[in-house]
Amino acid sequence: MASGVSVCLDIERKAFGGDLLMDGLHLFVREGEVVAIVGPSGVGKSTILRMIAGLDTDYEGMLRIGGKPAAEAPVPGFVFQDPRLLPWATSTQNLTLVSDSLTEKEAHKLLGEMGLGGYEDALPGELSGGMQRRVSLARALAVKPGLLILDEPFVSIDRKLARDLSALIARVIRAYQPTVILVSHDPEDAARLADRIVVLDGRPMEVVEDRRLDVARDLRDETWVREEAARMVGEE
Repeated sequence: MASGVSVCLDIERKAFGGDLLMDGLHLFVREGEVVAIVGPSGVGKSTILRMIAGLDTDYEGMLRIGGKPAAEAPVPGFVFQDPRLLPWATSTQNLTLVSDSLTEKEAHKLLGEMGLGGYEDALPGELSGGMQRRVSLARALAVKPGLLILDEPFVSIDRKLARDLSALIARVIRAYQPTVILVSHDPEDAARLADRIVVLDGRPMEVVEDRRLDVARDLRDETWVREEAARMVGEE
């Protein structure tokens, strides 16, 4: 795993047709920082992630990752809202196909860290939804990213599965220490995982709050998480 990298977002203009989504949006994420981006549905949170990942290049402005233009930066790890696994490939192959340098042994180790030991040769259709998401997380780590992007990783799964996956992601962050940019619709997930909360609103969007959480991630109990989440909801 590479060391965490900085992300500098200076977008002068981003539009969809005649709809102006961004007009002077500026955001800086430090190396190894975990930032949760929250805001109402449709504000453009996932668009920001796609721009950072290089999947959307139709904008005016500058985006640098680790001091390099985004197009020249190493590929980030990306966990999408749905697993997006290759249905004809095994769990192991879904990892090795995204990284030429990843050995089968390394892929098996990653899958084991995700709690998927014994499922290395399983096809996605043979796995539960929660297990598919774990493969998706392992695949994101397979490229040894300095930047890990999580786009609503807990959406459309029940709260127990979401809580288990959230705990797994917390362990991954502690073990690998990448820079993480997380979008989540659930304020508790943001309060549990992030060092910093960035709240977006409006059209064109703007940063209406940018706040560092004052309790270290490892010291947060569930009471604190619920209270912080309630505060976020109360300010929306």
